Amino acid sequence: CLRVEALGHVPDKIKTGEAYRKILESLAETYQYYENKKVDIQGLGVWNLKATSREIALWRKETYLPTITWADNFLIWADNQQFIERASERLAQVNSVSFSLKLVNQDEVDGLFDKAENSFKIASSENDEARNALNQKRPLGALVHTQASLKALAETYDAFFALQQALQNIAR
Repeated sequence: CLRVEALGHVPDKIKTGEAYRKILESLAETYQYYENKKVDIQGLGVWNLKATSREIALWRKETYLPTITWADNFLIWADNQQFIERASERLAQVNSVSFSLKLVNQDEVDGLFDKAENSFKIASSENDEARNALNQKRPLGALVHTQASLKALAETYDAFFALQQALQNIAR
């Protein structure tokens, strides 16, 4: 399964999470279901084959598709972690630079830094909510929180760029 392969490539620290383990278990169960059905359908007559097909279709709708959605949203969330980490590092760097410089336009710099910091706090909080939703097997809730986290992360970087511009203007 492509998703199992993709899950194998997430960073090790993410692999220790509850959702990761549960998703792998669920994907293994879906694989086993199909393997069992392959054996079951051998030698079935037309009527039994139709009934089994309906059963598989219902199972796909109620079990397989939610599992795949859960795995996909986990992979999106897992990929987002690198951006959260980079923003955290950048925030720390900007903090040390902006506060070591006592500038003429310190209020403007402080305001932009506060904006970046507040946006990052929202991004981090939404990221935590996404992880909690994944751990509770609520993939759609996880997706909503991941999207909100990415939006707040974009706002964080907008503030970083504005701060960079302000510092460049002061240096001129």
